[in-house]
Amino acid sequence: MLCHSLAQKAFCIAVFFGLIPIAAPTSGLETKDRQESNLSETLEQIKIIMTADELHLFNSLSSDEDIRRFLANFWKTRNPGHAGSESAARDEFFKRVHYANLWFSTNHPHPGRIPPKNRILNGWNSDRGRIYLVLGPPDLITKRLGPGAADIDYTNRRSITDRTDNVVGETWSYNLFNIDLFFGKIGNVFILKSYSNQIHETLEKAKMQLITDAYFRSELKNRLSFTAKYKKNKLVIKIPLQNIILDEAAKCHFEIMADIYKNGAKIDKIIKTLELPLSDIDLKKKSITLNIPCIIKDKGNYSFDLVVKDLLAVKFNKHRLIIRTRI
Repeated sequence: MLCHSLAQKAFCIAVFFGLIPIAAPTSGLETKDRQESNLSETLEQIKIIMTADELHLFNSLSSDEDIRRFLANFWKTRNPGHAGSESAARDEFFKRVHYANLWFSTNHPHPGRIPPKNRILNGWNSDRGRIYLVLGPPDLITKRLGPGAADIDYTNRRSITDRTDNVVGETWSYNLFNIDLFFGKIGNVFILKSYSNQIHETLEKAKMQLITDAYFRSELKNRLSFTAKYKKNKLVIKIPLQNIILDEAAKCHFEIMADIYKNGAKIDKIIKTLELPLSDIDLKKKSITLNIPCIIKDKGNYSFDLVVKDLLAVKFNKHRLIIRTRI
């Protein structure tokens, strides 16, 4: 069965995530409609943390197998990588969804409490909710009160929501991403009003690193990264040396995986394991360049779902990049 509609795609995703059993029973049209609605909402939540290139590729996929493969790479490349962390990024994401719904929903009469039965909360889709899904909890929260009142530091409070009627806005500060965001309050809704010019770049980067606990901060700075392009029947991958672990012989070890799509359908796959010494040119350029043969003869719109893994690294040892090109 192919997943063509939004609800069908969401169903495939939910099965993949283990959110519902494959043969989940329904008790009538109303229950089925509600189930499909909830699954479609889950899909929209996940799309918030997709990079622009990931979203473009995902929207072009049509088969169940391609969707499952896409999602497997999606979560694997966001996990820390050490043993026991196989579902860390996925678990963290849904914790953020739950928190955003409890605290940021405009239709929740008692923020932070379990909502009334059958109440569908919308906190994840608010300005604060969408930022929270991508960036996680801020390091510093400052509540702005009315004229003449001092700002309140909420960093160590129980929650980052307010229970004060005279709050007119709040600023979220993120040390890891070096960004401050101001949400102005209009009625009972907080609207993102002020942010830095680098917000788009910051959000795109943050979407690839959902695990931002203090324990991993040092590893995040040195996590594997690369740039890539398709040129003259080759995938050209450039990896900074500062992000590479070397063995005793000063060699690097990589696993290269690339799913190749033409017009949204998978047509080929590349898997290569490389053991490479560093050259004087690599040391001078402070990066290593990998040239992976990939011959394409037919014209069309192509996407390369590329994953590079540093086989010697333990944490954050994978990075994913979607390359799009027209041939």
